[in-house]
Amino acid sequence: MTEIPPQQAEALLRSLRDRGVESVLMTLCDLAGQLRGKTLSMDKFAACLAQGCAFPPIFPVTDFADAILPVRVNAALDRLGDGHAQVVRDTCRDLPWSGAVPAVMFLAEMTGAEAQWDPRVLYRGVLERAAEHGVEPYQAVEYEFTLLQESHDTVQARQFRDLLPFGRQSDLYGIWRTLAESEFWSELLAALTHAGIPVEAMHPEFGSGTYEIIMASVPGMRAADNAVIFRALVKAHATRAGLLATFMARWSGSAPGNSGHIHVSLRNRGGRAVFHDDSRPGQMSRAGLYFIGGLQRWLPEMLLMLLPNVNSFRRYGAGAWSFDPRWCLWGVDNRTTAIRVMPGAAEEMHLEVRLPGADANPYLALGAVLAAGLRGMEESVEPSAALVGNAYESTREWPESVRLPRTFVEAIEQFAASPMVADYFGGEFQRVFAETRRCQERESRDAVSEWELRRFL
Repeated sequence: MTEIPPQQAEALLRSLRDRGVESVLMTLCDLAGQLRGKTLSMDKFAACLAQGCAFPPIFPVTDFADAILPVRVNAALDRLGDGHAQVVRDTCRDLPWSGAVPAVMFLAEMTGAEAQWDPRVLYRGVLERAAEHGVEPYQAVEYEFTLLQESHDTVQARQFRDLLPFGRQSDLYGIWRTLAESEFWSELLAALTHAGIPVEAMHPEFGSGTYEIIMASVPGMRAADNAVIFRALVKAHATRAGLLATFMARWSGSAPGNSGHIHVSLRNRGGRAVFHDDSRPGQMSRAGLYFIGGLQRWLPEMLLMLLPNVNSFRRYGAGAWSFDPRWCLWGVDNRTTAIRVMPGAAEEMHLEVRLPGADANPYLALGAVLAAGLRGMEESVEPSAALVGNAYESTREWPESVRLPRTFVEAIEQFAASPMVADYFGGEFQRVFAETRRCQERESRDAVSEWELRRFL
């Protein structure tokens, strides 16, 4: 990315000081999809605007719970030196809960060699390729997450067993839960609004303590920024309320999974909806069909960017509570297919990609969906016929090209061998991401599960 010109940097500082801002939370996103950062004084922030900001280059190999994965990245990491990050000027967000003195946050991007593994930089590259095609994506994520009547201290004390959900029974769309917990939700929605994150809907989901919040579709990078900030704010708000929020794909074998469905549509330079065509069956344009064809053709080998963890496949396995697609199929308003076409007026018609879990990195997941669809449009890839009926019960034999990986290991190896990933995201990212996932998988094999203890001890 380009550095901020001095005049623009000075104008930005002046506007913040005029508002009474005294500190800035500088953040960037790691490969696991977590925001990491540090709070800066205004003088230090001014210096960062002028010359960048130092961040340790360890984030490409930092997993959840600060596990450092043994993957070689570069010489800076070998010597534990600093990498260089640049403030992104148009990412300023107001932070909630700051009291009388306003507080703001900015996102940053790594520069130099470290940019190869920065998920925001990688997604920006896909957006630039979309612009070359004369289109702009409008995207949003609908997140499911679970609230637990726990804290980080209590889950440690319980050794992660017998955890208590917030609300002891499932109550899908139940209004009594929303009304009874209205103070919590009103404060959360106010915090999201304060941070510039538009919310369309919220409701209780299947499973004790499980909820869904759907963000509004917005153009370009803003959608991914909204998603990664959303997760941080939900976790922070829950902690402030004495609860623990988890976006783990599946936190219990007796609970449903937490999804992170992606909504996507395209508009051309004139603002016209690309997927909509009144003259065609179902009002789906030829470009929209090619986009679906691209998703079917390339999402199987990019599935690791949507299901990036060992636990992701707990949601993706067999069982009544799990999302279980074996094929990358599509259908009109069909929740059993991986790709759900949402019909409607021109601006309302969009696709819902139902594969990702809530644990996916938003920049990588949105980037994979957009890249696969764009390649489908580039190569005029015809999709399969739309599925009518229940995809889980279908006995039809589909082309091998739309078969989804069934295991974490299979997803890793398809990703590692994918020319598509290398083309859109770079070979070095492909290597590092595959290796970090292999490390996670090996560590999981060394763990002895509670099920094994109960069965074999």
